[in-house]
Amino acid sequence: LASFEVILDSINDGNRKNMKGQVTLFDLGGETAKQLEDNKYKYEEKAELPQKELLSQEKEMTGIYISGHPLDSYRRIIEEQVSVTSHDIQEYLENINNNMQVSTEIQDGKKVKVIGIINNIKKLYTKRNTEMAFMNVEDLHGNIEVILFDRIYGSVKDEIDETDIVVVEGEISVKDEEHINVIANNVYKLENDKYLGKIFEVDITDLTREEKDKLKVLIRTFNNKKNNVKIQVNDNGKIIPCGNMFLDDEVLKKFTWDNNYVTRIL
Repeated sequence: LASFEVILDSINDGNRKNMKGQVTLFDLGGETAKQLEDNKYKYEEKAELPQKELLSQEKEMTGIYISGHPLDSYRRIIEEQVSVTSHDIQEYLENINNNMQVSTEIQDGKKVKVIGIINNIKKLYTKRNTEMAFMNVEDLHGNIEVILFDRIYGSVKDEIDETDIVVVEGEISVKDEEHINVIANNVYKLENDKYLGKIFEVDITDLTREEKDKLKVLIRTFNNKKNNVKIQVNDNGKIIPCGNMFLDDEVLKKFTWDNNYVTRIL
């Protein structure tokens, strides 16, 4: 990429000279031919493009990712956090068309979480002259159409753009046997959630009964939002999973942390 313009220019320059008859048989055997050949294959050595840019250009030029996938580094998070994928939707539609049993994961109105790359955002105006959008989100298997009604789109349109990796929380919309999409209730960049996919362990061995009760209240209180973090307790060496809960900087102020381990409940 760094060298091709210079190489093409030297070839075109040589072609122009040939067309004008400025290069003779004697020139081709001498310095002129050697100079053209040297210029033609003179490469500028540079480091490879950043992975995100490389993959973006691969997709733009060929329609597919070749050397990897932008979501590869998020596979574990996706497997733990995502509740429906484009593969699930496609399988559901195929089973419906073939009169086969369908997955209960796909139900009209069911709350879901999707993680993927924004491929396209199509803006529309409602009857009230407010902006809404249809967004194409590509996950590891294919594409999912996401609808952002005016209230949601108005709150996120300045924060998201094409090629962003986003988390979409919303509801399944089953229009008919050929079309399924997700109606968004919340959209945010994956990189903005620094706690997503992490596991926090609380050592309750030496906690007082009051502190244990506070922990139970916290988990119950914050387990109905983004559910971005897995919580587990360590009770004298016994690890007990407690499900997922929502954590952010404000919630974390209620804990005293030593790395990923809670040393005290405030």
